[in-house]
Amino acid sequence: MADKGERSKPSAASKCKICHAPIPEKRDTHGPFCSERCRLQDLSKWFGEGYRIAGQPATRTTEPDDEDDA
Repeated sequence: MADKGERSKPSAASKCKICHAPIPEKRDTHGPFCSERCRLQDLSKWFGEGYRIAGQPATRTTEPDDEDDA
């Protein structure tokens, strides 16, 4: 059993989610990314709808207001 003070080998979680480069130990400034550039690329994917959740398309629950046209 490993000693509590002993560091373990880097896991897959210690790689950048965008470019897969190793993340430096001081990663507090960029989150799970290796750099500001990769962090902004990920943010851009979210805003540009580059990430999708699998499933059926959402359905409209209410009808649009067409009462003003009548």
